[in-house]
Amino acid sequence: MTVLKSHKKGKATASLKSGKILTGGLESLAKLDREHSFTPKCREGIREELERQVQEFLMQGGEIQGIAPDVMADPPRKPQSKYGSRPI
Repeated sequence: MTVLKSHKKGKATASLKSGKILTGGLESLAKLDREHSFTPKCREGIREELERQVQEFLMQGGEIQGIAPDVMADPPRKPQSKYGSRPI
């Protein structure tokens, strides 16, 4: 997994050819997929736009950090027992 980290408030943005700007993380990418067709031509345009934005981001002083696949954001939780939780 690759994370984009900006020196400006730490937010990621994605702008579309229509001028619409999405701010956020994975939720924004999911919304972007829902709003656009899944044709190969459309996806190629999105890939080119993303590549352009990454290059622009790097030129403005941003950095890309790689995160190991086994690293998780949420800490492990204690297993919960459901024994005896049902009424008699």
